[in-house]
Amino acid sequence: MTAFPDGFGSLEQAADSIATYLPQRRREPGKSPDSLRELLREGADGRWRWHWDPRLGR
Repeated sequence: MTAFPDGFGSLEQAADSIATYLPQRRREPGKSPDSLRELLREGADGRWRWHWDPRLGR
């Protein structure tokens, strides 16, 4: 949660970052990163951030 305080440029970038951090959770071929919309919110600046308060990770 705290590794990307400025968020992600796209849902694809977020999915790649999660896959790198959690290699045991391989990305399924053909699975759309749109499922991350439940976990991320798009800000006014177009960047995707976790929907919970990042201060919880401190």
